[in-house]
Amino acid sequence: MQRSSSGNSAYKGYYLLLFTGLVFGTLEVVSKLMPHIGPLQMSFLRFSIGGLVILPFGLLDLKKRKTPVGLLDALYVMVLGILLIPMSMTLLQVSVTKVPASLVALIFSANPMIIAALASLILKERMGLVEAAFVALGMIGIVLIIRPFGKGFDAGILYPLASVTLFGLYIVLARKLSKRLGSLFVTSAAILAGSAVLGLYASATGVELLASLTWKDAGYLVYLGVVVSGLAYVTYFKGMDLTTTNTGSAVFFIKSLVAAVLSAFVLDEVLSPTVYLGGVFIASGIFVMMAGNSIMAGKYGAARRQPRDASDAQAMAAESETV
Repeated sequence: MQRSSSGNSAYKGYYLLLFTGLVFGTLEVVSKLMPHIGPLQMSFLRFSIGGLVILPFGLLDLKKRKTPVGLLDALYVMVLGILLIPMSMTLLQVSVTKVPASLVALIFSANPMIIAALASLILKERMGLVEAAFVALGMIGIVLIIRPFGKGFDAGILYPLASVTLFGLYIVLARKLSKRLGSLFVTSAAILAGSAVLGLYASATGVELLASLTWKDAGYLVYLGVVVSGLAYVTYFKGMDLTTTNTGSAVFFIKSLVAAVLSAFVLDEVLSPTVYLGGVFIASGIFVMMAGNSIMAGKYGAARRQPRDASDAQAMAAESETV
C-alpha cells in the first residue's frame, strides 16, 4: 500500500511539473503580445498579482513549520525581493523587447547550470563529475546561443543572460532561508517586497503603472499574474516536494520547447541553427544531471539498505510486505 501511495504521489508530482513547464513556456510569448506595456509596468503588475496568489500557500506552509519570522529575516527577504523583481525579472521583461522570445526562453533554460555554478562559488558546494559535466554542457550551450565572437553577436542577448544570472544568484542566496521558512513563503514575501520597491521606483521616475491598458491587456496580465507568476510557482514547488529537485530541473527544458514552438507559430520567429544547437547542449546537460543523480541516488540508496544482520534482514522483509 505504501509503495502504491508513493508511486501515485510521484505521478502527481510529474503532472504538476509538466503543467509548470507548459505554463512557464508561455511567459515570453504572451509578454511579446503587449509591446506597448513597458518592462517596469509589466513586472510590477504581474508580480503584484502573482505574489498575492502565492502568499496564502506560503503562510499556510509557514504555520505548519511553526517557525517565527524575525526582523533580520524580513530585511533579508527585502534584499532578496529587490534582487528578484526590480533587477532579475525586470531585465527579463526588457529582454523580450530586445531579442526573440524563444531565445530568451532558451537562455533561461540554462538556469539550473548557473545555479550549480554559483552555489559552488558562493556556498562552496562541492561539484562532482556529474555537476561539472552538467555545468560545462550548459555553458557551451550559452556560448553557442549568444555567439560572443564574430558578426552574429547581438548585444541585446546580454539582457536575458544578466537576468538568468541574477535569478540564479537569488536562488542560491535564498536557499538557507527557504529551508527554514519554506520556499513558498520566502518566494511570495520576496515577490511582494520586490514589487513594492519596483512600484515606488516606477512612480518616482514618472512611470504610470496603470496607463495604456486595454481589456485584452488586462486578460493577458491576469493570466501572467495568476497562472504564470502565481499558480505555476506553487505547482513547481509542490511538484518537487512530491518528486525530487533533480526532476524539477526538467521544467526549464519543457519551458524552452514550449516557447520555441509558440514563438514559431504565434510570433513567426525563426532562430539560427547555432541557437538550436546551443539548446541541444543545454538539454543534454539537464539530461546528464537527471540521469547521473538518479543513478547515484539508486546506488547509495541500495547500499544503505543492505541488511546488517539477520534481524535487520527480517525487518526489511516485513517492511517489503507492507509497501
